[in-house]
Amino acid sequence: MQDRLKNTANEVVMALLFASLLVIFLIVPPSNLVTFLCVITLAISLIVAITSDWQDLGVLALFAGLVSLAAAYFVGRSLRFGSVGAILLPLLWLGVLFLVYGWVVRRIIRVPDDRAFVVRNLYSRRITVAPKPIVLPVVERVIATIPLYKLSQQVNVEKINTRSGFNVDLIRVRIGYQVTDPLALLVNIRNKEGEQSRLAKERNQDLRVARNDPTFWETVLARELSHEVDDIVRKNIFENKSSVIATYDEQRETLATDVEERAEHYSKLEAQRVKRVLESQLESEAQRVTAIIDALRDAGVEITPDVVIRAIRATSDWMMENDYTLLPSTPPASLPSQPAAPRPAGDKKDNDAKKP
Repeated sequence: MQDRLKNTANEVVMALLFASLLVIFLIVPPSNLVTFLCVITLAISLIVAITSDWQDLGVLALFAGLVSLAAAYFVGRSLRFGSVGAILLPLLWLGVLFLVYGWVVRRIIRVPDDRAFVVRNLYSRRITVAPKPIVLPVVERVIATIPLYKLSQQVNVEKINTRSGFNVDLIRVRIGYQVTDPLALLVNIRNKEGEQSRLAKERNQDLRVARNDPTFWETVLARELSHEVDDIVRKNIFENKSSVIATYDEQRETLATDVEERAEHYSKLEAQRVKRVLESQLESEAQRVTAIIDALRDAGVEITPDVVIRAIRATSDWMMENDYTLLPSTPPASLPSQPAAPRPAGDKKDNDAKKP
């Protein structure tokens, strides 16, 4: 379908170019040079249109538009308006070209890399996946926008029955998936009309509008695969003839090795943590002892092992503020002793008078 659109665009561009060259050839006075240029231009444009891609086709369409403006100039000059017609008619034709270009651009839908457009041809009613790079709604109508990026989800399968009687309470299954055939997804999905209609009602959207939203298909795929995974897990677990105990015995050595490796790993981590804690404690204790000795020296206390041990114990028990035994019993030699205060004379007389 994309080739058909490209061929149609080629035909429109070549028709515009051929009509413009024909007008120029008929209006301009005949000469060999004009004929040669028209033929060469038409031949080169035809080759480019056949062998080029969409980008080259856009350049060719721009060139055809310029040639058509030149043809409009010659037509306007040939009319009775003269130079006014030579200016007015190309401007009118340029406005027509801009209107057509705007109409086409507004209706073109570009196909992104991360999603696929499922389209229905308005004439043949055929449903296909739109190839890149564009979709033209004039010819095709987008009926679904399917996500092509990777998706994942977790499915919880609960209360699983087994033949051995040892039922499984819960199995968590993590799945990743990606759509590779959008058309097959749209056609072959289970209970597509009922499930999609219910989901569209939950989203308060019309079904046609919801199908063009990639998140709608994400939810549809998640629900569909949840049912499929649930059925597969229950079927495989129930059809497995070996019991849970037999399965455990088969995997006992593997489980034991795994547990041993994990225990060894965690024990190494714990040993490293304890080592770091002890090193930090030893460093802080050494700094504390140094600070205690410096404080005792500043207080004038004689430094002996017994004094240091008592100071450490006192600071450890938070009793240093009540323990005054470490203070010196005699003042330092450098400080002179204070003389006794003299007694008042009146008191002395009274004392003498009381003697018998």
